Amino acid sequence: MIAIEPQLTVLTVPTLLVWGTGDTFFDLSWARWLRDTIPGVREIVEIEGGRLFFPEERAGELVPHLRRFWAQG
Repeated sequence: MIAIEPQLTVLTVPTLLVWGTGDTFFDLSWARWLRDTIPGVREIVEIEGGRLFFPEERAGELVPHLRRFWAQG
């Protein structure tokens, strides 16, 4: 991600970061780094114990956050 940091610093579109806390490759510090790097980040949602494929494996926990965020416009 460091290689694309310059592009991320100009991303102003409203952004929701959803992060699995159980990911062994990308720990929560990466979500915080993205929050601090992307100006458009509005919120970080942590999916407790979620791993790399949590959007597929635990869609029921993800979808309500997406709907709420999208409803904010």
